[in-house]
Amino acid sequence: MTIRATLAWARQQIEPADAKYLLQELLGVSAAWLIAHDDEPLTSEMEQTYRQLVGQAADDVPIPYLLGRCWFFGRQFSVSPAVLIPRPETEELVQLGLEALKGKRQQQVIDVGTGSGIIAITLALETAGQEHTILATDISAEALMIAKKNSVDLQADLTFAQSDLLKEQAGPFDLIIANLPYIGETEKNVMGASVLKHEPHLALFSQNNGFAHIETLLQQAKKRLSSQGTILLEIGYAQGEEGLALCQQAFPAAKCECITDLAGHDRILRISAE
Repeated sequence: MTIRATLAWARQQIEPADAKYLLQELLGVSAAWLIAHDDEPLTSEMEQTYRQLVGQAADDVPIPYLLGRCWFFGRQFSVSPAVLIPRPETEELVQLGLEALKGKRQQQVIDVGTGSGIIAITLALETAGQEHTILATDISAEALMIAKKNSVDLQADLTFAQSDLLKEQAGPFDLIIANLPYIGETEKNVMGASVLKHEPHLALFSQNNGFAHIETLLQQAKKRLSSQGTILLEIGYAQGEEGLALCQQAFPAAKCECITDLAGHDRILRISAE
């Protein structure tokens, strides 16, 4: 079958954009190439592989898991069901991390709950030459394996440790950055099927209305944040007010802010020690 005919079939099974992206990534070509060559035939082997993947996608398996990779901050990272699929909003968290490190050298940085390593690795690559010490931690050994692979593939200079939040880390840290589980257990009924069926619940859900991990981290950070350090935490779209109150309670002398994302939703808590 031609590319055009194969895509026409796939678009009846899954979202048209997903069908196109999946074939594009599978062939290793650009979207423009796919359009310009849609009359070309696929090999029988490629067509069979594509049909199998479309079938899995129709069963709600996320495409990044099918491909084993995804894009973040202009780079390709390996992913597996052991780690969350990176979201675009997390790029805004990284941007704020880069702002906190701008013009500084030899900062002590920790990415807590690193997952696939996207935050720590991106910070390491974007600040190469500034001599920062970057540590990425996760409670999951499987997640750390993926993160370490990504650091090798992308040639990022950082270290990894298995740790329950900051419990095993002494600090002090100049930047504590984290995208921890923040979805409340009661929100499961509004989550997408692909997320609930295939992404790791350990990295998604938290007790105490989604704040259990964040609250624990804030308490641990009291003795681990440097005198002029910064904490950056990703949160849910409507958690700003409650999250800000927790920050102010833990760090009453610091400047605490809730920063909205590009869509105008609550997204990041920032604590700036003063």
